[in-house]
Amino acid sequence: MDAQRPAPEPESNRQKPPWHRRKGLLIWLSIIAVLVVIGVVNNLRGSDTEPPAPARERTTSRAAVATPFPARTYPPRYGPTATRPPLIRETRGIGVSRRALQSVFESPRWEFIFDPPDTLKNGRTRVLGQSADGLGLIELVGPADNLQKAYMTVAWPDLPEERIPSAAYLLTFGALAAPTWDGINLKTQRTSWVADNIENAMLLGEVSTTHQGLRFTLDFFAELRLLSLLIEPAR
Repeated sequence: MDAQRPAPEPESNRQKPPWHRRKGLLIWLSIIAVLVVIGVVNNLRGSDTEPPAPARERTTSRAAVATPFPARTYPPRYGPTATRPPLIRETRGIGVSRRALQSVFESPRWEFIFDPPDTLKNGRTRVLGQSADGLGLIELVGPADNLQKAYMTVAWPDLPEERIPSAAYLLTFGALAAPTWDGINLKTQRTSWVADNIENAMLLGEVSTTHQGLRFTLDFFAELRLLSLLIEPAR
């Protein structure tokens, strides 16, 4: 009787690798997976704790651009003008008080009506007075005890007989507003200059003279038929 042959191994058993080989392959795969997980965790922690380098560089560059130049300074003379003291101009008077003129022209003889004092833009005080007949106007400018300007304007009609009231106002004003005129008869000298130069003012438009620090000016306005006398300190 023939010896029995061993049965052939199944086909599947011949295709499978040995167990020790499969066990080694699993170990390496596990190690690689663990390393990958550790690397991912470290990257996530690093991004939470440290800001990226470019962000720090941008912050530094912005800080440098914020103040590139030192603050500019200017000389003291270019400072604000609001702190400078206001310019005060000293003006001499004509040596006549407001009351000396106002009391005469307020009298029943002349019947001028004066307004209360008001203040001009330059800070000076002004008083205006007008005759009851409307032919004369007086303007007194400056302190009450020493006026800086005395000004009278009167109507000057064409007919000589109609000029008599205006001439009386003008000559009286000239006699009272310049008490420093020297001479034996002060009023005569002042009124004589005014009377003698009315015709010249009508021809030339303006005539003036200076005497003892005062300036006297006669102006004639032909279109309005007005004649004025201004007394002020000479410059």
